[in-house]
Amino acid sequence: MIAGTLFDRSGRRRARHSIASVPLWAAGLCCGLLVAGTAPLPTAQVESASALDEGTAASSIPPLLDAPCDRCNVVVVLIDTLRADHLGAYGYHRETSPHIDALARESLVFRNAIAQSTWTKPATASLLTGLYPKNHGANTLRQRLADDRVLLSEYLQRAGYRTYGIVANGNAGPLFNFDRGYDRYEYIAGGRERPDAITRSDRVNEKVLPIVPELSDAQPFLLFIHYVDPHEPYLPGARRFSRAADVEFDRSFFKQEGYRSHLGDAQHRRELRSRLVDSYDDEIRYNDASFGRVLGALEGHGLLERSVVVVVSDHGEELLERGGLGHKKPPYEEQVRVPLIVRVPGVGHRQVHGRVEQVDVTPSLLSLVGVAVPPGLDGEDLFRSPWQGEVSYAELDDEALQCTAMWRRDEKLASCVDRGETGGTTARYHALADDPAERRNLYADEAVAGRVRALESELERYRADRRGDRTPAARVELDEAQKEAMRALGYEP
Repeated sequence: MIAGTLFDRSGRRRARHSIASVPLWAAGLCCGLLVAGTAPLPTAQVESASALDEGTAASSIPPLLDAPCDRCNVVVVLIDTLRADHLGAYGYHRETSPHIDALARESLVFRNAIAQSTWTKPATASLLTGLYPKNHGANTLRQRLADDRVLLSEYLQRAGYRTYGIVANGNAGPLFNFDRGYDRYEYIAGGRERPDAITRSDRVNEKVLPIVPELSDAQPFLLFIHYVDPHEPYLPGARRFSRAADVEFDRSFFKQEGYRSHLGDAQHRRELRSRLVDSYDDEIRYNDASFGRVLGALEGHGLLERSVVVVVSDHGEELLERGGLGHKKPPYEEQVRVPLIVRVPGVGHRQVHGRVEQVDVTPSLLSLVGVAVPPGLDGEDLFRSPWQGEVSYAELDDEALQCTAMWRRDEKLASCVDRGETGGTTARYHALADDPAERRNLYADEAVAGRVRALESELERYRADRRGDRTPAARVELDEAQKEAMRALGYEP
């Protein structure tokens, strides 16, 4: 039986636990049970800019653009559960994303973008408010976004933009207060072509494409699209890499970790992972085709010339790297490394290697189109102001599992507390850039003990910080009627 070792706060070894008694996330934190690697941890640099000096506490990176794109249209396409390392634009070996890749060739491509959480609600809230999860308050299944946490759509609507939102994930939908600031908003629930699954991107396009002829440069617009494939289940609308098999990757396969009955021995696990990846990649390819049709429609109506186009994801996905599937798990790289591609009219292609975050998107877009950035946001203006790119954070604040991760220069520290099965078990890991797959946990390594303690102190300061220019985040819990609506969507609050 494989065993995992948990570490206490001092780094001393605690009693050994078998995987039978420790959840797989804890075993993965401590042992690094891996099948395949992830993207490297970044250093802070922009194209040819030199890396941070080891003795420098902070380094300012020049703005990326010389001038704004005043009153430009804004198109934000959020592709749920999309890992950056499964796109051609990020070096993937398969042709999963020809339309996204084509856009990337004329865009700013942020190579090292960090999601602020490992599931949809808190991550999307960070993306659309510019606030870290601890500061927007929409973190658990039962919490909704407070009215005073302003969304990108609200900022742009107040600035005279026409605003449109088409959303296919209920965790970032009207039940949780994400529908504010839109002249037209639609949440598409379920999928009539496969009732047990999510809404495919072609159904989302049925709502998006009729809007395009109504859009006009005479009044700038925001078009926000939240696609939900390649989220599980993996039942692609068309197959290029996968094949129909005796095991369907449907909702029952993922529900309550039913997939574990299919893991088998090491060889069987490798084969299962290969088939999972094939189906996941087919989901990406299908979504990419839908995205291409939207781009084509915008171009056909002469709207791309004055449109900023953003492609981003809310979080990544584990594909058996650590013995598990899905997301809403500890902040390993496959969970938090997301694509961020921004096409700015007239700017062209550029690779940006500095570490950026989802919280940077809203302030950057506001500044880019000439709308004043409000004070008190956690994100930085990447386009028109010097930015630091040195320290980044991710959080998971679920009822059973709480995690915080921090990246600084070439190292990362993560800490998770499981309040479920193991009744308060804490696990931590420390990783360096020379270990991109996070195979080694250096938390208890005496050679880096001083650096780990410094990172731990900084992480504690982050958790405790309450900035004076912001009121504390309200934790708005669902009422009974909202909980009942949540159950109707298939969730158990």
